[in-house]
Amino acid sequence: MSFTATAIVVLIASPGDTADERAAIQLQLSRWNVSRGERAGVVAVPWLYEQHAVPVLGGHPQSVINAQAVGRADVVVAFFDSRLGTETPEAVSGTAEEIKRAHAAGKPVHVYFSTEDIPRSADPNQLAKLAQFKKDMESEGLLGEYSSPENLASQVSNAIDFDVNTQNWCSTLGRTAGTAGTALEARRASQRTQ
Repeated sequence: MSFTATAIVVLIASPGDTADERAAIQLQLSRWNVSRGERAGVVAVPWLYEQHAVPVLGGHPQSVINAQAVGRADVVVAFFDSRLGTETPEAVSGTAEEIKRAHAAGKPVHVYFSTEDIPRSADPNQLAKLAQFKKDMESEGLLGEYSSPENLASQVSNAIDFDVNTQNWCSTLGRTAGTAGTALEARRASQRTQ
């Protein structure tokens, strides 16, 4: 059976110490697509800089990511373990800049902080910057916490459900039955006409 769906681009934003979390979210979004995609008429397409960014000269690396991902994303999921990340010309870190730009553009942004034990190798300077950033972010809205990569992935799945419902991204494009395999007509949610 084939179905038509709206594709939403989900930017997975985080510093470099979150490889396990990034992999867990990517897997969870794949599961979400299988369990909910057809019913909701929506598929979530994860965007991860290490897999999808195209090297381009002509600006700060963060500006390249902003152009390729932040501007095209429909949702941003940002999370932090024990690092804030590398400062950019525009913000305290690349992830912080992605959060700021997406929020200013009116996109759904979900921000989570780890409650896992801090590794002994953690940089005290990064921990202090991260604590200050979290404190600053508390005035911007409700922040999430996670206890493991799997716990974070589960919360992200709930956030995508929330966004699909509140942003009215459920597809009204129609379904085609009786065809072997799956045919996907993908349109980014931001390109969809009402």
